[in-house]
Amino acid sequence: MILFWSVAGGLLGFALDWLSEALPQWTHKGVTPRRFRGLRWVAVLLGLLFFTFLGSTNLVWSRLLTAVLFAFLLLIALIDMKYRLIPNVLVYPALLLTLLGQWLWGPQPFSLFLLGGLMTFGIFALTAWLRPGDLGGGDIKLAALLGVAFGFPDVLWALLLGAGVGAMTAVFLLLLGRNGRRWTRHTHIPYGPFLCLGAIIALIYNPVPLFFH
Repeated sequence: MILFWSVAGGLLGFALDWLSEALPQWTHKGVTPRRFRGLRWVAVLLGLLFFTFLGSTNLVWSRLLTAVLFAFLLLIALIDMKYRLIPNVLVYPALLLTLLGQWLWGPQPFSLFLLGGLMTFGIFALTAWLRPGDLGGGDIKLAALLGVAFGFPDVLWALLLGAGVGAMTAVFLLLLGRNGRRWTRHTHIPYGPFLCLGAIIALIYNPVPLFFH
């Protein structure tokens, strides 16, 4: 059974890589993706590893819902890396569905999920206002979605993980820049993939923090 989940995860990663190139071209005419060598196989590997982890869990609903969340987060991360955008056509429906799900089946009071969404929205909106150019509107909406999905205070775990991975990546790229590469402290790095990665790690720590425990 675990082998089935592993193969399914690898195939999902491959499909999401293709979709991450095709979807923005359907919704944003004229955009051109940036090419990253080996990114497709990174997506395949992430899918394989994450679904192997899922195959070891017991609850069927936990597996399915966590798989959907993982696929959504990986797709958003891939799109942001390639196009530097987070499509509203994905975020808005996901936000509405998550709010509805938390209202109907949330394991915590609905107010905690609203608080998580409002808090993350406020933090990211304030940061974007104080430091123009560092964060985009897509990052703010994605952060609000994660706040609603994880609720307060669980969303802090996902945010801290994403910020930590982002900081380590920035330091790594800065060190490469000192060695003659093209990255400098002024290089813009999309933050959406780090938010998604932090949320994926948080899912491993606590699968499906919404709807069911």
